Order: sequence, then C-alpha cells, then structure tokens
Amino acid sequence: MTSHQPPPTSPLDGGKRAISMDLPVFSPISPTAAAAASSPAAAKVVDNPMPHTLAEGENATPLEVIGSTATDKLAIIMVGLPATGKTHIAKRICRFLSFFHDIPAQIFNVGDYRRQLCGAQMPSEFYNPHNVEGTKARLAACDAAISDMMDYLQQDGVRVAALDATNSTRDRRQHIAQTLKESGIGCKKMFVESICDSQELLEENIRKVKLSTPDYRDMNEDDAIADFLQRRQNYALQYEPVSEIDGPHVKIINSKQFIVHSIRGYLPLKVVHFVMNLHTLPRTFYLTRHGQSTYNLVGKIGGDSGLSDKGVEYAKRLAKFASEKIAKATTTTTTTCTTTTCTTTTNTQQPPKQKQQQQQLPDQLSILFVDDDAILRKLFARTIRKVRPSWSVKEASNGETAIRMCVEDNNNNNNESSSS
Repeated sequence: MTSHQPPPTSPLDGGKRAISMDLPVFSPISPTAAAAASSPAAAKVVDNPMPHTLAEGENATPLEVIGSTATDKLAIIMVGLPATGKTHIAKRICRFLSFFHDIPAQIFNVGDYRRQLCGAQMPSEFYNPHNVEGTKARLAACDAAISDMMDYLQQDGVRVAALDATNSTRDRRQHIAQTLKESGIGCKKMFVESICDSQELLEENIRKVKLSTPDYRDMNEDDAIADFLQRRQNYALQYEPVSEIDGPHVKIINSKQFIVHSIRGYLPLKVVHFVMNLHTLPRTFYLTRHGQSTYNLVGKIGGDSGLSDKGVEYAKRLAKFASEKIAKATTTTTTTCTTTTCTTTTNTQQPPKQKQQQQQLPDQLSILFVDDDAILRKLFARTIRKVRPSWSVKEASNGETAIRMCVEDNNNNNNESSSS
C-alpha cells in the first residue's frame, strides 16, 4: 500500500500548493494519454486567474447572476400631495440600496431647488395653480433638479436616483419621462405614489416634519399649520393620481395598502418589496435580555435553564416598567423559545384585550410544527407543552412529512367515526 505525500510548495507559485491527481483512469482514453495525465508534469495549481469584480462593491449581490446587469440604472419619481411622507420614503429607499446592496443612490429634492431659486417661506398663494409666475418658478426648479439627476445618472457606477417632488399632474410626469428618454441614458423609471387620507397621519407628519423645514422655521405654529394646509389644498386642486398611462408604479396608501403595476427587473422589485415593509412614522423598539439564569451563576454558556432569584426579580420589574411606561393597546411581545426568555416575559402584564384572548384559548388543540431545524422544533414543542400541557404537539422536518401526517390523522379520525 503506497502512501501519498502532499507535493511541496514552490516559491515560483507564490506559496500555493500544487495538487497532483494519482487516481485510476476510467475514461476511454489511450494508455499514452492516461500516463501523461498521471505524470507530475500534469499537476495543476488551484487558482482563479480572472476573479469576478463587482462595479458596485465587493459585498454586493452579483446582479448578473440574478437577472440584471451592472449597467442597469433606475430613476425613482416620487408622487403625492405634501405631508404624505414622500421625502421620508425616498430617503429610506436610497439608504436601503446604498447600505444593504452597496448601490450608489442620491435624492434630488425639488423643494431645495425651489428655495435656492425663489427663497424660503413663500406664501401659500405661490403654489396656487392659477398663479402663472409661481407655476413658472416651480417648473424651473423641477427642470433644474431633473438636469442634475441626469448628470448624476450618466456617471460610471451610479445606479439609482430619486426625484423628490409632488409631481401632481400627468403633464408634469410625462414631461419628466420624456426628458429622461431624450437624454439617452437608457435608465428605467418607476413612480412611487404616496397617498395619505388618514387625518391622524397627516397631523402627525405636519407637526413633526413640516414645521421644522426652512419654509416654516421661526413661524407661529398655528399660522404655519394654516398656511401649509392651504398650500396642500392648492396642490389638491390639480392633483391627478398615477394610473396605468404613467407606466410602472407602486401606490402606497396610508402605509397599509399597496397597488403595484407593471414592475419588472431586479432593482424595481427590490424597491417595491422594501416600501411594502416601510412605516412613515417613527416607532420605538425595546430590546431586553432575559433575567439572570441558574447557568449564569455557575458560568455555563448555552443550555436552557431556569431563572435565578435575581432573574425572577428582573422579570417582575420588567413587567412593571412595561405596564407603566410603554404599555399600549398595540404593544406586541416577541420572544425566543428558551425557558429563560419565556419565564422572563411571562410576568410582563398584557393589555386587557390580550388577556381576554388568552383566556379564550381552547383546552384541546393539535399543533403540527414544520421546520427543518430539529433544535427549533424541540424548543417550540417544549415551550408549548409548558404553557398548555393539554395540547398535542407534533413535529415534521419537511412539507411532505407534514402532509403525510395530516392524511394519516384524517384517516384515523374517519375510521373512528365509522366504528362509532
């Protein structure tokens, strides 16, 4: 029996180890060719002479692999009345693409161009559609923003640009689309329309966002709100919602309802998926570790132990803090399935509505948990049995097994019914 030693490295190959294959030859080749293939001269160096380099960054997803090309460009055109969250949505989209996908993106806010051309704190009459001078000035600001956006998109490596404006009329949107087409950039376009008819959302957005803009800085709050509402009404006089005539678009209605039309391609679909999980108003998340466990006392890592006395005390104080400081009707508690976290959150007092739902849970219930992770299945089953010992919990590692188990249970129930 012959032992095979690994071949030595050579300074000529940069320290890479050469791999020689000394295996039986099963392919129908001549003995001469087989001998040449098994000779030391046929040793190959494992290397990639042409590594794949992405134009948008080393950590980005290779777009060529998933149906797009590195040259695709996208113009996102925001649409909507003032105070509908357009700027917030545009900023979040560009931040999402830049941070998670390493795709350069920039926002071109027409309001900033308008303030540079005409100054800030223009009266609401400036936005009246019957004001000829105001209409010309706002169109000039829009054209300046479009021009800069096209110059930006023509740069190498640039992928996404967002035009942030009301774009409330179909003529304005067609003007933007035609200008992009005549530029010869060859970029895709999509409209993102934000519709907000919820009075609560509008008032929240006006007070927290609009009153802090340069247009209303240092103004009396009541006067600023009245002027802004009149400005919004002026835009509403000529507002035309996005329709199929405009082309690919997504409508966002009160951040709850979404209408998607004719969206194709990797980047546009990424944008749609992101905005469907986006909230226009800020929210607060409270994150907490579980209380001290018995394993913590002895220095053990991992496992699934219970809480120590201090851990129980922490759970009680956490419940008091949650009920007094952060408890609301919409509060939701999410926890992992370990004993320590379940015990910690069990003490957290729930709103009356949630308590009532918990009391109405049935005494008998059959649960089938499907997951390919055996540890997760065990933790889930263990937690359910602790909370509801009378419930039946079964596990399946895949969909086929789950279907077979359901069919077997159904047959057994039918047989029991027939015998009775």
